Amino acid sequence: MNKDLLYSEEEQKKIIAKMEDPSNKTGLPPASLIYALIDMVGVQTNMIQSLQESIQRLETKIQ
Repeated sequence: MNKDLLYSEEEQKKIIAKMEDPSNKTGLPPASLIYALIDMVGVQTNMIQSLQESIQRLETKIQ
């Protein structure tokens, strides 16, 4: 298991279970789950940006 993950696999399963809960009549997740998902996307975005910057540095070193 990657310790860099913001949310563990168990956390993710809980989020999915809450969204699929039959008592949730609208089928929409509660606001807290939306915020958790936004946080996860933000972390992934930061990781991608860091990766892009690293690639650019490597490309300049190669040239």
